[in-house]
Amino acid sequence: MSKKLEGNGLWESSRMMLPEHKERINLYNEQRKKKKKPQLIDEQVGIISQRLSDSMMDDEEITIEIFNENGKNQFVTGIVSKMDSAIRRIKLQCYNDDCQWIQFDNIMDVK
Repeated sequence: MSKKLEGNGLWESSRMMLPEHKERINLYNEQRKKKKKPQLIDEQVGIISQRLSDSMMDDEEITIEIFNENGKNQFVTGIVSKMDSAIRRIKLQCYNDDCQWIQFDNIMDVK
């Protein structure tokens, strides 16, 4: 048997990789690392909505967990200043007078 077919088979002798192949492998690896957003049950959605409403009405500070598909979820603390039900997003007033719009669909939990 020839040395070409030993070990890793035909690929053993082929050490060349085209840029297109490398790009596709990197893209595949990035897609594998991405997390899928878990579906919240109706009870959880109701609890989240109630906590957001309480924060807006009572000027109560909350911490929102925002889904991130590339790694760990992000946590943001502040007071809800506005809710836009048509676009399904909230406006969170943070400590440093910075406002941030958050999509309701990206919210995982509110504490």
